[in-house]
Amino acid sequence: MINSINSIETQRVPAIRGPIKLPLKIGNSTHNFELKYFEYSGERYAVACLGEVSQDEYIPLRIESACLFGHVFNSDKCDCGFQLKEALKRIAEHKKGMVIYAIDQDARGLGIESHFRIYVMRQHENLDTDELYNRLGSPVDARNYEHVADILQSYNIKKILLMSNNRHRREFLTEKGFQLEIEPIEAPLNFNNMATLMLEKEDLPYDFHFKTHSDWLKSIQEEVDGDLNATVIQIISGTEEVILHSKVLETWNLASEVTKNLTNNDLKSNDSNIIYLTDFPRIDELESYSAIGAKMIVLPFSEIPSWLYNEAEKHKIIIQDWGRKNKYVIERPQWNLLKDYQFMHVYVRGDKTRCVFVGENSNQNMNYLMEGYKNLNTILLGSSPEITHIFEGDCPWFELQQPIGKANGISYNSPDFVLEFLKYNLEEYFVLCPKLNK
Repeated sequence: MINSINSIETQRVPAIRGPIKLPLKIGNSTHNFELKYFEYSGERYAVACLGEVSQDEYIPLRIESACLFGHVFNSDKCDCGFQLKEALKRIAEHKKGMVIYAIDQDARGLGIESHFRIYVMRQHENLDTDELYNRLGSPVDARNYEHVADILQSYNIKKILLMSNNRHRREFLTEKGFQLEIEPIEAPLNFNNMATLMLEKEDLPYDFHFKTHSDWLKSIQEEVDGDLNATVIQIISGTEEVILHSKVLETWNLASEVTKNLTNNDLKSNDSNIIYLTDFPRIDELESYSAIGAKMIVLPFSEIPSWLYNEAEKHKIIIQDWGRKNKYVIERPQWNLLKDYQFMHVYVRGDKTRCVFVGENSNQNMNYLMEGYKNLNTILLGSSPEITHIFEGDCPWFELQQPIGKANGISYNSPDFVLEFLKYNLEEYFVLCPKLNK
């Protein structure tokens, strides 16, 4: 028991180096800070203090966990660099204040090596938070603030103006008897840091004012849940302003409808729009979305097909998967690209197939195929898919319902049968067949 007490006491008695004087450049001016180094059994902290700190005044305080990416390399993927610079700026304006820099708390206490592993798993394996930290065998936030309280007490500080959005820090310092005032410190959202900060708001006790992708998606998902024929789009300018909200039924031609609605709008000069969709877009729609300034499309699914990522990249659009808490209550199967011909794209969903005609003379080309189809008496071993829906207009399409049964061991409702049928039909009746088969 005595040895345990001595061990605890040893951990609470730091090795201290300093103080030293160090001029810090903040903005366009330089301010003389006093720095100290604290080490508690290998846990290291650097403390930068400006001006006189008094127990009778509220002292501006920023508790900053180390971040190699944000603080050293000035990464725009996180808000760490912004928050440290902003805290120092506010301290300079107050002419007093303190930064406690936790040297060993990179990646919320997991360290630099783990921070690299986290980025690898997010970027290369697309792991979400729970999967990622289960793989690491670590909590999402492994930080401990006991030594922060020890450092503050060593300066005899009683009152704190805490620059933070972290409820855990506030609760901890309050429990330790410090009097608190809170001053939020929030980085502006941009396309680089958006996913990181939104994940933090959803997964951690961080009080950010902005809506997350989950918030934006939830409202439009509720409009279509259980209705496979309905699709909703919501366009946000920047990160907050709703520019357009539209719902279409049956036509499966959302981008065309949106473009018409925005004809007299100034959207084309705005290059910072985010599009929220209830369903996968067609690949021909991405060009339309790019033309109205979309830089990101957010979808309520955890898995996005490669064909969609690849086509979006051509138009410099980010596809952001956001399944997380946005999983549909009723399963919502999606139209997946089966074949990309030059003038026709083939999509499949269950036992249905849709053929979308694109480019010049698209309606005429579809009519050629329809006319030939109607004249056929026997198609591919005596069985042909039934045409269940035809849409004429911009990017026309028709829908086929595959028959039940098999031919030569191939199920009629399999993608192989669909492609064989289309190939046969095109070769017999479609004048553009040579180009389509390239």
